[in-house]
Amino acid sequence: LLYLTFRAGDVVYDAKTFLHISNWNMYAYCLTPKVVDGELTITPREPQLACSTELPERIEWDDDKKDYVPNPFTATVRISNTGTREARNLRARISFTSTKIALSSPQVYEQDVLPRVVNPGQEGSASWDLRTFKLQNVDSMRICFTVTSDNHAPIECCRTLYVNPAQAS
Repeated sequence: LLYLTFRAGDVVYDAKTFLHISNWNMYAYCLTPKVVDGELTITPREPQLACSTELPERIEWDDDKKDYVPNPFTATVRISNTGTREARNLRARISFTSTKIALSSPQVYEQDVLPRVVNPGQEGSASWDLRTFKLQNVDSMRICFTVTSDNHAPIECCRTLYVNPAQAS
């Protein structure tokens, strides 16, 4: 086999070049390879981001504490980079339509993902503590995270949280 290694700088678009090998000699093995001309394509390195969520499966009412357990609870988004380039300046935004939950800490809907730069094969995360209010009926609440980056399109992941009603106490 003829194994060639090419080193190229970062490219923004596919870079193509004609490849012609000439004046070569093989000094080992008994086979004579047939070498043909071809085209070499260098594709840009890109981050490939995916997100996942971490939330409690269900929030239960604790009649002794007269509150939900856990309350507040943590909502986390994790972003993994399986691409070939770092993802820069990652930010995460939490959203929910229910008026029965509210931010506890931090008191902002958008925050930096830590670390801000996620290299290939690594991950970052952002977390919020949320508080739920007393419910009379069982309810499901959809919580979504939108992650933006300087060099990747926005991604979104959502999860539904089930909250049991408060007991009649």
